[in-house]
Amino acid sequence: SPESCGLFYPLNGQDSKFDQLNAFMQSKNRILDIYVTETSWFPGSDEGTTEFTADFTEKLQADYLVRSYIYHMHEGVKMYNWYSLLDWDQDKSGLFRRDGSVEGVFGTPRPSYATHANMTRQLYGMTMQELYTNETQQVYGARLTDTSKDIHMIWADGVSKWVTFNGVAGMTIIDVMGNPVVPISVGGGQYKVKVADSPVYIKSTGLNS
Repeated sequence: SPESCGLFYPLNGQDSKFDQLNAFMQSKNRILDIYVTETSWFPGSDEGTTEFTADFTEKLQADYLVRSYIYHMHEGVKMYNWYSLLDWDQDKSGLFRRDGSVEGVFGTPRPSYATHANMTRQLYGMTMQELYTNETQQVYGARLTDTSKDIHMIWADGVSKWVTFNGVAGMTIIDVMGNPVVPISVGGGQYKVKVADSPVYIKSTGLNS
C-alpha cells in the first residue's frame, strides 16, 4: 500500500525519504522543487511490481492513486505525474485500457480514471493542512482547506473501519468515485461512516477533526 511501501511515504513508522531529500538539499544550501515523473500500480500485479498476479485489482489501483497524490501533496511536491494515461504494451497502468492490440487507441476507462477526475473536482484550489493517522486502527486521514471550506479525507488500509466524527450543518460526504455517502447519526452531534481502502471526502465549512 502507499502507507507501507517504504519509498517516500512516511506513515508506516519509517522516516520519510522526502525528509532525507530535503535535509540533503539544505546541507548543500540549495533548495529545489521536487518533481515526481512516474508513479503507478499495475492491476494484476503484486502491489505495483511488474510480476503479474491476480492479487492487485483495478479498484486498488484507483484507491492508491488518490492516496499517493495526497501524500505527495503533503510533501510539497511541485509536480506529480501518473504513469500513464493509456496502457503501454501489457503493463495495464493506464487510466484508460488500450483498445485491443492497436497502439494508441483508447478503450474503456478504468476506475482510476473516475477517482482521478473526482479527486480533481474535490481538491482543486485546496491547500494541504495536515496528515493524521491511527496506526493501531489502520486509519489514515488528511485535512485540506480553502477560503470557504474544509475537506477531511479518511481511509483505512486493507481493512474496513467505522470512523466517528463531529458533524455540522451542511456537511456533505462523497466517496472516492464521486457518489454521495449518507452518514449514520450516533447521537450527540456525531456521525459515523465506514471506510476501507477507498478514501471518502467529508466536506464542511466547519467540520471538527
